[in-house]
Amino acid sequence: MKNIAERSEKPSPRGRKKKTPRQEAVATVPVANNSPEVQGVPAAGSRNDIFLRLAIGGAVLVIGIWAYFPTLVEMVTAWEREPDYSHGFLVAPMAAFFLWLKRSSFPGFGNSN
Repeated sequence: MKNIAERSEKPSPRGRKKKTPRQEAVATVPVANNSPEVQGVPAAGSRNDIFLRLAIGGAVLVIGIWAYFPTLVEMVTAWEREPDYSHGFLVAPMAAFFLWLKRSSFPGFGNSN
């Protein structure tokens, strides 16, 4: 029987493959000038753009609620009646809170510092 120290000194030929370091891809966008309108696209903070985003977001929300209304009613009923599922009322506010904390990682929603 071989000594334990001898076995640990020799690396096994069947080992894990060496991990190669990951290279992060960083995209840079060249800006030609400092004007708020670049190539015919209005600035992200313009009044029309904000209204359009709110209108589209509201429409998606209303359509989503309409499409899933029976399921949502069943979920809320289960949350009220079943003690094992009573934490369901906390899921949506907690998810919204965590999304708000990470808002800077979503393009177009965070501060552009």
